[in-house]
Amino acid sequence: MRVLRSGMLVALALALGAGVASAQQHQGHDVCKADVQKFCKDVQPGGGKVAKCLAQHDADLSAPCKEGIAKMRERVKVVTAACQTDMQQLCKGVEPGGGRIAHCLKENDSKLSQGCRSAIQHKS
Repeated sequence: MRVLRSGMLVALALALGAGVASAQQHQGHDVCKADVQKFCKDVQPGGGKVAKCLAQHDADLSAPCKEGIAKMRERVKVVTAACQTDMQQLCKGVEPGGGRIAHCLKENDSKLSQGCRSAIQHKS
């Protein structure tokens, strides 16, 4: 299996439920909601399109949204590091992209290492 590239990391995060526009919550409010409405209101969600749109407007995003995205990126790094061996063993023939790796991990939940499972389930 190829080493995951940064774009695939974002896809993994999105598929694991850590999407930029939906999981960037602070005290129950979506910290990127206003930015999505302002810059990406015509973008059809799915396939990381909203995340790509926000990335294109990075310089113009609000501070809370930028902070939320930075936290999501850190979380993706943690999950990827914790699950790298699981991905190589359990998802060997799975072509990266389109959330296929994350789907494979979810399908193999009972076989995941404790470290990978903990990283995926960690909420912060």
